[in-house]
Amino acid sequence: MLALGIDPGSAICGYGFVEAVGSRLLPRAFGAITTSSKARMQDRLLKIHDELDELIKTYNPDVMAVEQLFFNRNATTVIPVGQARGVVLLAAAENGLELIERTPIQVKRDVTGYGKASKEQVMYMITKLLGLKEAPHPDDVADALAIAICATHCMESMTWRNDLNGSRSSLGVTGGHHKLHEETFSPGSRMAELVRRAEERDRKREQAVSKQQHRMREDGI
Repeated sequence: MLALGIDPGSAICGYGFVEAVGSRLLPRAFGAITTSSKARMQDRLLKIHDELDELIKTYNPDVMAVEQLFFNRNATTVIPVGQARGVVLLAAAENGLELIERTPIQVKRDVTGYGKASKEQVMYMITKLLGLKEAPHPDDVADALAIAICATHCMESMTWRNDLNGSRSSLGVTGGHHKLHEETFSPGSRMAELVRRAEERDRKREQAVSKQQHRMREDGI
């Protein structure tokens, strides 16, 4: 299953595709859609929509995930973020994607096992879980990967079923509609297992490098 995480923004819109393969999480693609502050807002939003639509069609994710929007920020920040979020949701609807929305606390809990984890702890876990050589930057990209990781856990903890009378059918969208039914699950225990596996891969990689260096010294290289 492939999840697309989005961190909406009118200047920088981070995205991350994370695939769950067995007990492994694989980063398929990640980056950011950027717009110029000199451009008209409608043109910036159109650029975000069009580039995101192209990414969705290229990678064909199973689900899109975004953080729920809160209004405890400055209004000048909330408004453009809300506008960008709107075109993101539009792209999801146009491509028939299910949407998962999680609060920031839920994302931190699903990624680290602790809902009040620091930014540094979340970044560490993202790097470990995805087997990245370095932490993803900018923060918008890291946040997108975090919500994508969160989405893979949500997808595994839900039952998918066809609902031909769902909202998508009522809108005339072909392909039927899938409803998500959340079940009880423990993200903390899953995180512990994923971290253990990631650390084991790191140890094996270091051992392989050490053996190679040893052979090179023996051969006088």
